[in-house]
Amino acid sequence: MYLIFPCILLLLIICALLMTWRRKAITRKLCCMPVQEKLKKLNRLTQPFGFKYLLSQDIFTSLKDAWQRDLGYCWLYDRHAAAFGMVLDCETIYFDYRDCTWLIELWKGQYGINTGAEIGIYKADSLVPRNQRRSALFHTVPDKDLPFFEYTLYRGMMPVFRTAQRHWWLTGFRMGEYSEPDELFMKVSITFPSTEMQVAFVRGLIDRLKTSVSTISRSASIYAYRTQDSPGARTPSGPRIPSGRTGYSLSCTAALQSISA
Repeated sequence: MYLIFPCILLLLIICALLMTWRRKAITRKLCCMPVQEKLKKLNRLTQPFGFKYLLSQDIFTSLKDAWQRDLGYCWLYDRHAAAFGMVLDCETIYFDYRDCTWLIELWKGQYGINTGAEIGIYKADSLVPRNQRRSALFHTVPDKDLPFFEYTLYRGMMPVFRTAQRHWWLTGFRMGEYSEPDELFMKVSITFPSTEMQVAFVRGLIDRLKTSVSTISRSASIYAYRTQDSPGARTPSGPRIPSGRTGYSLSCTAALQSISA
């Protein structure tokens, strides 16, 4: 009877020692493992969640064929983000193109333990009246209509990361960093697959700036291009709205002359 307790205690000590040895052995193995092998193992873990790790920027980013693509977008996602530990600024830009209402949305802020930002493109099944946009379901767009997104996320004057890809939902999340949404700034460029889509987006952006000045603040700069344009040759022009208190300040450098053409 008196031997049971010492035996249990001895067994627990042995288990603890074995777990410590095993943990150190795994750590040594990981330290000796080539970087590319580490990336493969990490991405094997994150791929089922729709993400991969981008070593060059030290961020997790969404896969083009992520399962989230089947979910589309609706306003309720943003409405209830705080319940899931996400404190975000978001900005919606609606535009009508090919007899459907399209949406490009930007997000930035704190995603749990991650500082991050996103940009996505979606479209409805038809033209959606302005007063019904928050209740409408928007779907992701086919690959042929995807723009090329590029953005840099800044905290103050310092860049946090940069990412670029032809995508429907381009994201970046830096794990283990904390930022207030007001501290973050996005510099975004969008290269559209056609001039018609570019012009439609610019019209929607101008409409957004005209109708929502009171809810706009310093958060993003947007540069819109046609596919055949060279971003390096562009110079800023177009509408710019002064800073407010919440939301986004958007500047557009698209070829505005094509609207009047």
